[in-house]
Amino acid sequence: QDSGYTVSLTGIAPWRVPNGNEWRLKFNHDFVKINATSKNFAAVKNKIVIVGVATRNINNWHNTPIGPIRNQQLQAEMLESLFEHANVVVPSWADLMEIAVSVMVLISILSAIKSHNPYSCIPAYVGGVGVMFLGSWVLFNTANLALDWVWPTLISSSVFVITLHYHLATTRRAEWIVSKRFGDSVSSDMLKKIKKRYKKIKTTGETKEITVMYADLRGFANLAADHEENAEGLVSVVHKYMDRMLPAITRNGGTVDKLIGDGVVAFWNAPLDLNNHSYHAVRAAQEMLAEIHSFNSLLPPESRELCLDIGINSGPAVVGNTGSKRKFNYTAMGETVRTADLLENHCKQYGVNLLVGEQTAKKIAQSMKTLELDTIFQETGQAMRVYAVI
Repeated sequence: QDSGYTVSLTGIAPWRVPNGNEWRLKFNHDFVKINATSKNFAAVKNKIVIVGVATRNINNWHNTPIGPIRNQQLQAEMLESLFEHANVVVPSWADLMEIAVSVMVLISILSAIKSHNPYSCIPAYVGGVGVMFLGSWVLFNTANLALDWVWPTLISSSVFVITLHYHLATTRRAEWIVSKRFGDSVSSDMLKKIKKRYKKIKTTGETKEITVMYADLRGFANLAADHEENAEGLVSVVHKYMDRMLPAITRNGGTVDKLIGDGVVAFWNAPLDLNNHSYHAVRAAQEMLAEIHSFNSLLPPESRELCLDIGINSGPAVVGNTGSKRKFNYTAMGETVRTADLLENHCKQYGVNLLVGEQTAKKIAQSMKTLELDTIFQETGQAMRVYAVI
């Protein structure tokens, strides 16, 4: 038939040999040598005998994996492998099996690559390739079935390299964006945490309870007037002042929102959650007030003494990236932010350097002492009690 051959011999069950199969020869038969003058042919009774001609000094050997053998021995070994069904066969379902295994490995790689760890797809790739190789080896040695594991492995390797490279590239880009946006706004430890959780941080806008700080130098206009003819000197003073103020904010878990001339805006509990964020904000303010006293002692005698006013308020606010397509900033907006600014502006009126809102005073009551000073009205017209921190 066109699809193969059926072999039938007396005393042996018929077997079918398909076309296009690959064969493996097993050279494990001990051949019987019979002299031409011998009349005892019992050794070859009921056996197929391959008769070949060999002449001395004529090279009719064939090189094989077990060494050179005669033509007739090669033919005998081929027939023996057929009789024992020891020939290697490529089954009709081989291509389908290779495709199915390749698809399963690819799905495993793509599923693993979705996780936040770019190296999580390595076990899926190594395991998939290992299963293909081991399965091919077992089928070959137990059932003489030949399944090609090379192409599935090459395809899986290509997808693995491409997806891993893409995931690493997107991860590095995300880390670069985080570093660019938060690198100067938070501490190094906080920056590492943000990089790890960046995909879970909602930067498009969310409402969170935060604590906001507004800090401003009182009398900065007089200081600027003293340096009217020395702009570089004024900028140098501001730089040195900021070098002392900003670390006090970041080491207490705060996020520096913006710098407005000599003013600083910061908030706590965003982008990452922070326990006792009101306490950390007030603690940072106390450190900033201590720093300003130390900073004044380093100013030239002719310079005016700087005074720092700080307003802190806690409450709900909208935090996220705001701005235009060309320039945006992760910031906080809402009544809580405006009230913190209002508190900072009232510091001079009450003769204090740190003024906190009612919600902040309640949250720090267990760890700090406060003194109620007055009741003021917010921009919305709502009354709010204000406190000084003792």
